[in-house]
Amino acid sequence: MPDGEFSNGEWSDRYPHDTHTAFVAACSCGWHGTPEHPPTDAGEEAAYDEWQRDHLNPMVRAEASRHTIPANVLLPFLNSLRNAATSDADGTLSDHSRGVFSTIDAVEELLDQLASEGRRSSRVGR
Repeated sequence: MPDGEFSNGEWSDRYPHDTHTAFVAACSCGWHGTPEHPPTDAGEEAAYDEWQRDHLNPMVRAEASRHTIPANVLLPFLNSLRNAATSDADGTLSDHSRGVFSTIDAVEELLDQLASEGRRSSRVGR
């Protein structure tokens, strides 16, 4: 704002839109980006991109890493599910067991895909 105050989108009705002097990336948690972006649509988009790149994405990655299941836990779990799947006396799988196997197959395919992507990215980084 002209007086150096951040509107943060909350008080923008106190000022006409044309009195904004710049867009600055900011978050309700108190984080603020450092560069000022022009008071244009492109400047607003640049501030949003900065917020997403420099604040949101790192927070999401950090939170996701806290909840990642290590392979040495996940693989034995999948094996225990596979071993627990039952079949009828004639060897026919129940609908539930087919669903369990289908889920295990999907998770294993995803793990293979992620491992393959990891090998490709590690080769590129060398």
